[in-house]
Amino acid sequence: MTEYLVRNADCADVPRVAEMMAEASSWLTSQGSDQWQYPPPVNVIERDVEARTLYVVLREGEVIAAATIDRNADPDFWEAGDRPEDALYVHKMAIDRAWAGRKLGASLLDLAGVLAEEAGLPWVRLDAWKTNERLHRYYQEEGFDLVRLVDLEHRQSGALFQRKATARSSGITLVREGC
Repeated sequence: MTEYLVRNADCADVPRVAEMMAEASSWLTSQGSDQWQYPPPVNVIERDVEARTLYVVLREGEVIAAATIDRNADPDFWEAGDRPEDALYVHKMAIDRAWAGRKLGASLLDLAGVLAEEAGLPWVRLDAWKTNERLHRYYQEEGFDLVRLVDLEHRQSGALFQRKATARSSGITLVREGC
């Protein structure tokens, strides 16, 4: 089983996370997707660092993947009947393209499950770009169920997915710094 270090991001990680998001944007364009076709939201990355909700995966000291994992259910998507308070939510996941295909995204989704379990929450949820069917298949392959599609004119995201917090799919051990 492969092991990687995971920790909360700090201010020094902001440029690297923004770089990975920009790289992801370029790769998505090359795949014919209109997802993330805007500059990386550095102010949001900084906000997530300050809130200690942005996690980075490291290999030999290099940041190679990142995702925000928090309790922020987007009110445009998650309704009262969904019990939004019962989940952790994954946002803005990005993997260094040189490390693509090594299950690092799945390992971050597994981390979200571990964190949800520690918080006593039954679900891990996310919203995905509505038109990125390849991404939808990826999440389904990782054990997520499509809850519904929400089509709002002012939002490109809106494919809602969830899986039980206890589910694991990566086969990767993320060693948490300090544990």
